[in-house]
Amino acid sequence: MATYTIDLVGRSGAVHHHTYTDNDGLRPGSVIRVDGRDLLVHRIEPDGQGGQRLVVAPARYRMLLRHPDGREEAGAMRRYRADRPSIGHVFSTIERAGR
Repeated sequence: MATYTIDLVGRSGAVHHHTYTDNDGLRPGSVIRVDGRDLLVHRIEPDGQGGQRLVVAPARYRMLLRHPDGREEAGAMRRYRADRPSIGHVFSTIERAGR
């Protein structure tokens, strides 16, 4: 079992300190839920007191749109939820030629 500290900044700018415990241990890329918010673990750092601190960001779907002419556009959607699409789900678009 591993225990981590998290500092979350609220909408008002106030910092809220949280303790998070996980049975299997976390790694960068793990998604956790704290106070109803889904968070993506960006990195894990020492907290200066012998423990570990999580650096997190809001969990998002990351997308890369590839155009037929070779251009690429990176983007993200923030709707990461429990009823999200599963691994292997494809989001695709069609670009009309001749516009």
